[in-house]
Amino acid sequence: MESQKNRVKLNVGGKKFETTATTLASGGRTSFFGAMFNDDWNLHSDGSITEIFIDRNPEYFGVLLDLLRTGELYIPPKIDKKHLYREALYYGIEDHLRLAKWGPFDGNRLRLAESIKGPTKGKAEKIRASPNSWCCVVRDNIVSVYNWMLEEKTTITTRDYRRVNDVCWVNSDNIAVSSSDKYLASEGIGLFTASTGELKYNFQVKDEDQLKDYTAGALGVGSDYKLFSSCTEITNKKNGIAVWDQITGKQTDFLQYLPYSKATKLQWLQGKIRRLCRGLMLRIKECIKTPTDQRMYKDAIAIEERNSICIVDSHENLGFMDLRSTTSSIEWRSTTRDNIYNPYPKLAFHEGQLFASLEHTISVYCGPDWVPTSQLQPSHGGLIWDLSIGGDRLFALYWNIDIRTNTSVNWRYKKDSSSDMCFPKLVFHEGQLFSSLNNSISVYSGSDWLPTSQLRKSPGGPICDFFNWWYQLFALHKDENVIDLWETPRPPNFAMHSGSDWLQTSQLRHCDSGPIHDYSVGGNRLFSLQSTVKLNVGGRIFETTATTLEFSGQNSLFRAMLDENWNLHSDSAITEHFIDRDPDYFAVLLNLLRTGELYIPPNINKKLVYKEAEYYGILDHVRSAECDKFDGNRPRLARSITGWSVRDGGISRAIEASSNGWCCVAHGSVVHVYDWMLEERPTINLDYHKVNNLCWIDSENIVVSSEENLDSGGMGLFNASTGELKYKFQVTDVLEDYTAGALSVSSDNKLFSSCTKSTSNKHGIGVWDQVTDKQIDFLDRPPYKYQHNASKLQWLHDTKCLMVAGFHPRSNIILYDVRNDKMVWSKPGVYASSCYDIAREELFRDVIAIEESCSICLADWNECLGFMDLRSNGTIYWRNSVKGVQPFCNWGTGNYSCYPKLAFHEGQLFSSLNDTITVYSGSDWVPTSQFHQKHGGPIWDFSIGGDRLFSLHRNEDVLDVWETPRMT
Repeated sequence: MESQKNRVKLNVGGKKFETTATTLASGGRTSFFGAMFNDDWNLHSDGSITEIFIDRNPEYFGVLLDLLRTGELYIPPKIDKKHLYREALYYGIEDHLRLAKWGPFDGNRLRLAESIKGPTKGKAEKIRASPNSWCCVVRDNIVSVYNWMLEEKTTITTRDYRRVNDVCWVNSDNIAVSSSDKYLASEGIGLFTASTGELKYNFQVKDEDQLKDYTAGALGVGSDYKLFSSCTEITNKKNGIAVWDQITGKQTDFLQYLPYSKATKLQWLQGKIRRLCRGLMLRIKECIKTPTDQRMYKDAIAIEERNSICIVDSHENLGFMDLRSTTSSIEWRSTTRDNIYNPYPKLAFHEGQLFASLEHTISVYCGPDWVPTSQLQPSHGGLIWDLSIGGDRLFALYWNIDIRTNTSVNWRYKKDSSSDMCFPKLVFHEGQLFSSLNNSISVYSGSDWLPTSQLRKSPGGPICDFFNWWYQLFALHKDENVIDLWETPRPPNFAMHSGSDWLQTSQLRHCDSGPIHDYSVGGNRLFSLQSTVKLNVGGRIFETTATTLEFSGQNSLFRAMLDENWNLHSDSAITEHFIDRDPDYFAVLLNLLRTGELYIPPNINKKLVYKEAEYYGILDHVRSAECDKFDGNRPRLARSITGWSVRDGGISRAIEASSNGWCCVAHGSVVHVYDWMLEERPTINLDYHKVNNLCWIDSENIVVSSEENLDSGGMGLFNASTGELKYKFQVTDVLEDYTAGALSVSSDNKLFSSCTKSTSNKHGIGVWDQVTDKQIDFLDRPPYKYQHNASKLQWLHDTKCLMVAGFHPRSNIILYDVRNDKMVWSKPGVYASSCYDIAREELFRDVIAIEESCSICLADWNECLGFMDLRSNGTIYWRNSVKGVQPFCNWGTGNYSCYPKLAFHEGQLFSSLNDTITVYSGSDWVPTSQFHQKHGGPIWDFSIGGDRLFSLHRNEDVLDVWETPRMT
């Protein structure tokens, strides 16, 4: 609740707004609102609430005020995006808007924001990004400039339209331009204003005779207001570096170096105060190269934090040179690919990540060993000619199609380019016939099958398939991989009984608060004695009752309004409670508390409703109103997430759901985390080592194991929201040279991990305390002596036992009583050198313990399910016959197919095979439902948690999220 003194009334273009000084102060001292406050951030007033008039558009102001209140940006359809950007510029809060629209730049979470085709004649050659997200593009003899809103500003041209050689941002407002067709003594370098294209001045030379016949080339800017330019005298083939003062425009020095070596790239190194001249470096390298290293590299970049230089050759191989070394030897991190020749690969470095353009893709490398962690691959533009990073954006310039793309958080996945035709489809449901043709679905009814309605959606192209499922119709479009979901509006949920036959006509419902103890009807009214509460939310008055607010729960914001018995505080001076939030979103949530139903109007953004619910502390109410507890027999595809990609090559993948509906996905050396709103959080990595497994400790923390040795920090605990590493698990000397694999968590705050020492083929189970991060045991003695690495660990909460299962090369299952240090049950297996040389009952691909039925379920290569009674000797009872599905398997090469996976949830058993998940129910585990998607290829892994099922597909890096719709 906000104090009366802190409240501010604003009249914007005739529309009244009410907020707080705290909200306006978040705009910053340099913002428009900074003038309203004194040096102590108190309003310039006598303490009473006064009205401040602002002569601007109130619709745009309302969006920006919500931005200051919540930190979230939602632009309604009726609001023009570029006009909103200009309004933010007027109020001086454009930085807030940028931060809300895009997060900090991360190469592993990129999204294609926009593509711009250049109508100007001329081949684009260079692109440069500014610190404030502007960019400039060199195109022959002109420079095109684009502001943060990607609007083209006035074109920059040199005198007589001379050819532009290079450009460089001196700061966020000014651009230096060099011309290769004019001598330095005759206006060869100029400084231009980016926003207007106006020439501010030409850089002056100190000695005209010295630089009489020199032309300017590559440009670089120093941190001490110096401008550097490579200079070449073509007649005598002399080269050097000229130095200018950026402020005065006067030359201060000229550094002449080796002849016959024109510098094509300059880079200022902030820490060591030195320049990197790639032309010089190339020339030196050519003089000492050996017969074993005949590669010619095309770009180079200095990485100060690693004291190294990265180079890339024409075959897209990366090499690194240590600046501390006395030799110039190159350590190559990839093998030569002679079948690939790229004449113009480019390199960039930003915030610990290395970017390399390779043909038509951009690869991202991270970690001490520069592991490839993601890859950006747009579907247009051809060969990437140049790239630049600045202002939390990456700009890529293409060769055959002049396109500049700016990117922020999450790169869009490449769409399917298949051109197969979409034939008509037919479906019959509840007496109605459905027929698809092109991009519409016609509905036919009655005995004569008359056309009664038509469903049509314009984006996505023709419909290639559709089907009915429960109360919904799904339509899959061909061109854009769009899936439409059609539903029939639900009938009234509740009703009263009236009339002679007591037909149910309506029902009054307050919320799910348990049984009604008593009520009274009189005078044509139903009375309820409740305390009235008046709320002022963002200037709009709402009136409700204490009983309604009580349903929000003890941890909600409304708890502060009421005493411990949920009655209004006795202080009669408080006539209304002020809340500085958006009233439109509050109205949606107040109706949720009143009725238990969630209705989001078309003009309200759903994700912002979720965030507002999180602010008020009633997100659980929204979740329960959106979907029921997960039921495998009533699944609904809530969303499919695409857009992240890594280079293939045996990269491990796993997915794990949390109890609150979050999920994390292991993808190579990084872990992607998604919250309940399916928004991606900062990625997690353990020094960019390949991830072996992951596990939720609780709803806020994730444990990650990697291929790095445990004594070198191979297992760590991370905060799921921030991606911050909280600590690395400590080990004793006994686990030296061991790596962690499968993970499991017990109910008494213990963490278990399978451990393998590859050098001596030793195995065991490590035990850690989750709270102190210290190792408390290592189970490698009898009965824990394990001959092969454990592929899966599962803690049984009721029996307090640990299930350890191995799949390759020996399939076996063991249950350990950790408290009494003994083995209580086992199912030994046999060794298999291949997947075809033994009986199916001897080799399985996944197992799961089902405590409520005292059994273990296993799935073999053909998705046949077998069950073993934990009270017997381990005989397998198969519930379905062999399906004859032969999985691809080549252990020697490391190529694996997607094997069956098992999960158990609320009395239902789930099994995946190819792109389908089958649900089994009942005492005999009868298959009761099946759901699948036609995109993404086979299912690699899936997990259930927080009333959601997450399935990860193999081929296209697609993550499907399934929910159960709320019952009417």
